[in-house]
Amino acid sequence: CRQAWTGKLGLDLAKRRFELAEQLEHGADGALDEKLGSALDYTHALNENAEYTDAVNLGRQTLATFRKVAQPDDPNLLHALGMLAHAYMHTRQYSEALPLLTEQLETLRGQAGAGAADNPRMLGAAHDLATLHTQMQNYELALPLMGEVLAASRRLRGDRDPMTLCNCFVHFSCFSS
Repeated sequence: CRQAWTGKLGLDLAKRRFELAEQLEHGADGALDEKLGSALDYTHALNENAEYTDAVNLGRQTLATFRKVAQPDDPNLLHALGMLAHAYMHTRQYSEALPLLTEQLETLRGQAGAGAADNPRMLGAAHDLATLHTQMQNYELALPLMGEVLAASRRLRGDRDPMTLCNCFVHFSCFSS
């Protein structure tokens, strides 16, 4: 089933999948992928349900495992970086989130090459890093990133698209802070 459950039900389902994955025999075919995938989903559900301390703890463990078994540009490792960074942001541990989001964005920019300006994953990472810089009151660092995201959103979606308008609001809110 590909239904994206949310709330308490989503959290309970993610937790149970994680518990079952942890019981898989080490070395069994697909066991590591299932363990890591379920850990990412559970971390996401914890974040979504404001259980940030648990999200940070599981996110740290998951990222440490990904760093041991995956290449630096593995999409799941990059997802784990972002997931842990969001948990840190929710707990106002900005200095912990900053290197994670910076690494994520730099890696995605390296992967995207010439098409980086319009790569949705790279733009999402730029938006997240700009948001973090805004929260840290590093406006001189946030503004160029948000300008990049806004320009791409206008190019890809048009000026009247809701996401463009949202990006425009975030960009200009940096000026008013």
